[in-house]
Amino acid sequence: TDIIRDNFQVKIKPDGLNRFLAEKISKTSAVSIHIRRGSYVASQKYFKVHGSAPVEYYFRAVEFLKKKLKSPHFFVFSDDHDWVKGNLRIPTKKVTFITNNKSEKAYEDLRLMMCCKYHIIANSTFSWWGAWLARYSEKIVIAPKKWFNDQSIDTADLIPESWIRM
Repeated sequence: TDIIRDNFQVKIKPDGLNRFLAEKISKTSAVSIHIRRGSYVASQKYFKVHGSAPVEYYFRAVEFLKKKLKSPHFFVFSDDHDWVKGNLRIPTKKVTFITNNKSEKAYEDLRLMMCCKYHIIANSTFSWWGAWLARYSEKIVIAPKKWFNDQSIDTADLIPESWIRM
């Protein structure tokens, strides 16, 4: 697995703001929260297969980590920031919304997720990779129990055993 982690690194140097955010992340009990919406909710075709993790999942995961960690700082990543700011209420002042990396710079979000120690992932391979590639040895990763709306898709080997499904 170290070979994969070594090979899957962002080669482009981070810009000033992303360098600043990476430093901020490194100095905290950083929790990445990824909320994937985009085509998962905009397209009936994609929604039928994928769906989107409900906001209640994120609330439960945040509460779980608030009990486990001393002074967690939540870093929120999404492709639908307006929806997130209107619907995701995290009961702490330690929340940073990462809104500077639009689709052409999504790799910066991935790099920042990889810097976090703990993860609340969406039913999305983007945040799955962000959590899996993170090197913190004591990381906690929370994944949605329901990965697809289409229940005929087998997800038995999708989530590593050490991750928590909610």
